[in-house]
Amino acid sequence: MADDPEVKPDDATTTTNEANDDDKKQENDEQKKDESQTKEKDENDDIPEDLTKTTPQQQRRLMKKIGIPVQKVGEIWYPIDKKWYDAFVRYTQWDKGDKDIDGGLENLHETADPRPGPIDNSELQDPDNPKALSQGIQENRTHIWIHSDIWTLLQKCYTGGPAFPRKVYERGSSYNKEKYICIWPQLLKLVYCDDKTGEIDVNKNVVDKGFPPDYTLKQMAKDLEDEMEWPEDDKKEDTPYVHIWLPFGKVKAIYPIDKSKAKVTEEELEKEDDTRWVEVPDDYLKTKLDDIFKPPESTIATDPTAADASATDAAAAGGDNDDAAAADDDKDKDKPKEEDKPKETPKETPKEEEKPKEKEECLIVIERKTPSVDKDKAWPRASGEDWRSKMQTGDICDVKDEQDKWYESMIRYVYPADSDRAGTCIVHYIGWNIKWDEPLKIDNEDRIALRHTHSKGPHRPRKKDYSGGYYDNSNSFSFWQNENGSPEQRGVVGLRNLGNTCFMNSTIQCLAQAPQLTDYFLKNDYIHDVNANNPLGWGGRVAKAWAVLLHDMFSGKYRVVAPRQFKSAIGEVAPRFMGYAQQDSQELLSFLLDGLHEDLNKIKKKPATEGVESKGRPDDVVALEAWQTYLKRNQSVVVDLLQGQYKSEVVCPDCHRVSITFDPYMFLSVPLPTEKYKVIEYTWIDSDTSKPPTIFGQKMLKVADIDMLKDAVKKAQGVPKEELFICDIWKSKIHRELRRHDSVSDINRKSDDIFIYHSKRPDMEEWKERTKDNNKEEAEDDKDKDKDKEAGDNDDERANDNNGNTDLNSSAGTYYANRGRGSGNKGGKGKSEYQTFVVNNQHRVVARQQYMHGNQQRYEDEPVGYPLLITLPIRIKITMKQIRETLW
Repeated sequence: MADDPEVKPDDATTTTNEANDDDKKQENDEQKKDESQTKEKDENDDIPEDLTKTTPQQQRRLMKKIGIPVQKVGEIWYPIDKKWYDAFVRYTQWDKGDKDIDGGLENLHETADPRPGPIDNSELQDPDNPKALSQGIQENRTHIWIHSDIWTLLQKCYTGGPAFPRKVYERGSSYNKEKYICIWPQLLKLVYCDDKTGEIDVNKNVVDKGFPPDYTLKQMAKDLEDEMEWPEDDKKEDTPYVHIWLPFGKVKAIYPIDKSKAKVTEEELEKEDDTRWVEVPDDYLKTKLDDIFKPPESTIATDPTAADASATDAAAAGGDNDDAAAADDDKDKDKPKEEDKPKETPKETPKEEEKPKEKEECLIVIERKTPSVDKDKAWPRASGEDWRSKMQTGDICDVKDEQDKWYESMIRYVYPADSDRAGTCIVHYIGWNIKWDEPLKIDNEDRIALRHTHSKGPHRPRKKDYSGGYYDNSNSFSFWQNENGSPEQRGVVGLRNLGNTCFMNSTIQCLAQAPQLTDYFLKNDYIHDVNANNPLGWGGRVAKAWAVLLHDMFSGKYRVVAPRQFKSAIGEVAPRFMGYAQQDSQELLSFLLDGLHEDLNKIKKKPATEGVESKGRPDDVVALEAWQTYLKRNQSVVVDLLQGQYKSEVVCPDCHRVSITFDPYMFLSVPLPTEKYKVIEYTWIDSDTSKPPTIFGQKMLKVADIDMLKDAVKKAQGVPKEELFICDIWKSKIHRELRRHDSVSDINRKSDDIFIYHSKRPDMEEWKERTKDNNKEEAEDDKDKDKDKEAGDNDDERANDNNGNTDLNSSAGTYYANRGRGSGNKGGKGKSEYQTFVVNNQHRVVARQQYMHGNQQRYEDEPVGYPLLITLPIRIKITMKQIRETLW
């Protein structure tokens, strides 16, 4: 066996101490948790089971546990009489904090204000409809809205009523939605048919519900489906789970049709029983509730088809189908003729108007699908085996079209037995344009079958997305929702990015980790400090939104929180934060803290105050007086935790008078420490071309210039400073030379390619010896002077060699010569003994042509290599051969 590793005594002691510290910390946390649970349990045991016997202290405790909920879509809220609620606030002193109550919280039950009686909402009730609210009510004057949890608590403590539950809905576009309470909904009686037999009894299983008047039957069905408990495995997004049944007279307007293949007139439908229950087809569920249950007087002056058919047939035409527009145009041509048919005398109209609203009952029958049952038995009102012989107008069955595809279809009309077309029916393919409606024989078993035997449900056209394609939302995931799961630590959760909201998320994460401020909201202590009437505040909306967000983050239910409601609340009071543009985090933090301060400011009426100056007094006396003056207008938890004072001293330069003031502050701007040094990365090109290029890094002050950089490179490389050239290379050419006064901070490490050249100055005596032979040859060759002159010109111009691979750039050489390079420059231009030239040492790689998707794409030729520098004497004639020998 291998020996156990040795552990040093110091390491063992440190490890043991750390383990003991962790154990102690865990024990302390568990102890605090147990104490908190014990305290909460004692407080709960103190509350009687009969809440009508609770004291005001106990009611305050129960109300604080609920907090101040923010309106959420789908929740139920109740109106409560303002006079009664004000009496409750005075009795419990709910508008004051625990420490602000006169006489102390323990003596609250001895208050002079009497206990309110039962809740009385009678003044809010509509005298004509006991379940509706009066049209004359006004929020904050006659009533206020409270959450269902608060209503339930007050109902148990005080009893009374009546209750007017109202649901919270959402309206507006996807980028600008607002929540609202539907105060005057369309009140309906929903009759649920027997789940086994399908029997309809209007006196049993009746539920009163309200929906917005502009709600469609489809939206109502969706709300009812959301209330159903359904196995997740069997649940599908685009499948109906409820069927809606109405009296035939309410939906009679959807059956008439005048097409070439199918025609049904109103006279033919007069023989139908208007009280018979019929199922509303899926594509006619777009009809609005107020179109179905509108007052009788509006149906007298014009034909019902003018309003109902326009909405329902438009839905049937299918806006997403290609032929929908053509069908609507045909139908519109027929409308004027039908509207001229009904003629009612003025005398009959008042008689019909007096046919009472109280007699008109808004009844709707709901058929619910039974889970985990075969599809032919899942619906309790499914047709029996004799369905074909009992077929009548309004029935739904499966029909095969001319392309041998089965669809769920509605029987638009069944011709009676005394008609010459007896045994024939007009069918409408649900979800398709009405132009496809056609007559079929009832006994045609090849094309008409029992419902759900061939089809899976109604045909619902797929929705188009913005790119022109289609999307399927069956597996969609919403980035606007919280992600369930336990966080690793309480309050340590992620925040979902809603679109350029990083600035908001960073602000939330920082401020949420302020322990004392967060505990103040989590314990709902802020409830008593909300100042809804502060003209400088936001009516408490910012404080409520922040409290709801903190409760979500510290609830322990979510791993990721989507701060959508917080963003909406901030956008409502500060429009600059409404959209999805990038914003500044510090600006949001400033607005948020200021908004929290004003929403929670305990000062209801701010007095006028004057500034406090020192006038020779001690600083501590002046600071205390200034702070007390500030507190006369500002008292909130933000002031207590996040504000302070700074001393400001001003001296007059003329009279030397000193003015000292102490001003409050919440933000203190301090400079961030920055790095003083910068590493310059460069490629070293030695004068000896046999040495390969090497990359070095040189640490420099950011305030340094190029001259200082040369000094540093001179020491690092051990070369004379005057022989160094610092250049910016781009596409294998010198883009620019960095001058001595250029700043090092201007060098961009990512985009600039810095080369530092050592161009060694030649030995003049050595070059003179190397050129003696050339001078003798030129003296002897007098016969061909023109040729010698041409050769001399070429030498002066540093002509290109025959291969074209080495280019001695004379213009660049002139550039360096004019700058007076070299030690021989004592009198100015043209007196330097040396001149530095650029040699463009590169090859050009010809780019390839590519063909992609039928288009020809050609890229630029790419140069390969890097330029060289060479310093030559300008007083001696030099040949190209000598230059090549020097370089290579």
